[in-house]
Amino acid sequence: PAEDGFISVTPAPACRYRATRAGLDAVAAHVSEGCVVAKIEQEDERYRPIFQRVLELCAREGGCPTKELDLAVDADPVCAEPRRFCGFFRGKLEETGAIAWSGEAWTITDLGRSVLASGAFEE
Repeated sequence: PAEDGFISVTPAPACRYRATRAGLDAVAAHVSEGCVVAKIEQEDERYRPIFQRVLELCAREGGCPTKELDLAVDADPVCAEPRRFCGFFRGKLEETGAIAWSGEAWTITDLGRSVLASGAFEE
């Protein structure tokens, strides 16, 4: 409606999206203990203790700040050649849903806890 020659713009109504069962199933297929383990197993076997270390540090109460994670991983001789930094491991765990950023620290998710408990890192 025009008042005094100007157009009055009203905010758009809130928009909602609803996932279909197929969409929810697709997400579940990509966010599972098996997917996390598969992502870890795609990497060289020597990196498994590093993935485990990151998960364990993130599992502490309050999680683990980035700097502390970096210190716990970056100097490890296993990461020297080819050069791998903590962000490599953190990124893979984050993209699979095993860890998440809380705004202050990296924290383990329920999925990450289940991967730790699964024995995936045992030899």
